[in-house]
Amino acid sequence: MSRSKQKPKQKSEQPPAPGGLTAGGGGSLFQRARNGFLAWYQAKNPVLRFVVVFGLMMVAYYCATLTVPFKHHFFPAYLRFNAQLANTILNWIGQHTVVTGASVISSLFAVDVRRGCDAVEPSALFIAAVIAFPGPLMKKVPGLLIGTFVLLAVNLIRIVSLFLFGVYSPRLFHVMHADVWQVLFILLAVVFWALWIQWATRRPSPAPHVPA
Repeated sequence: MSRSKQKPKQKSEQPPAPGGLTAGGGGSLFQRARNGFLAWYQAKNPVLRFVVVFGLMMVAYYCATLTVPFKHHFFPAYLRFNAQLANTILNWIGQHTVVTGASVISSLFAVDVRRGCDAVEPSALFIAAVIAFPGPLMKKVPGLLIGTFVLLAVNLIRIVSLFLFGVYSPRLFHVMHADVWQVLFILLAVVFWALWIQWATRRPSPAPHVPA
């Protein structure tokens, strides 16, 4: 009498746990969330890096402005330097001015070069934005040098123009000083930064193909 072979019982597959979680402890829902976060971080990484670096640099700048060397040595000397340059330009155009400290004085009008008339903060904004933007260092150096120089030169034009407004159109002096030039300087810093980005990210045009 032959024995019939019994087929081995097949193990029934365990149904997946509700919510897409597998029974092994490492759930696919968690993995999808983790992968989604990593994908979002990689996509946003340049923006986050720019914001963090820019913010840290501006915090460092404002902390530096509170130090004794900046407030009592660098900044007063810088203001006097601007006053002397403005005085030289004004004398070239026949205003007969003299410098006393950080003040440019004539028999008709006088301006004091103070905090807010120095272009230091817009220059710091521009410098921080250029450094924080991802790109090669060799592209940043000329942008930093040229942009900062232009901002400081425009600030010198501001001082001279404010003195001339005070002499020839006193009614417009306050408007130009408090409203026009303050806003214009921030816009200039943003425009210079945008122009630098356009230059720094521009790809060189391919060389023309010359048939042999």
